Amino acid sequence: MSNETPRRGGAGRGQGRKARDGAQTGRGTELRLDAEAKALFSQLGGGDMSLGAREAARRLRGLPAQDWTQAES
Repeated sequence: MSNETPRRGGAGRGQGRKARDGAQTGRGTELRLDAEAKALFSQLGGGDMSLGAREAARRLRGLPAQDWTQAES
């Protein structure tokens, strides 16, 4: 018997996946965005629309802006 941990779960199996900002994402919510919103979220998130949506929420709550263009993958 091997001492390796069995590989189970992971993205696509309800486990969510870890985002660049360290937040654990669960099941996604479908949003329909126009091209302008997609471009804005992508710009705010350093190329990642999910991070851009979080950044927009941070700014709406009055929290300081985060520069996601320097975030590691």
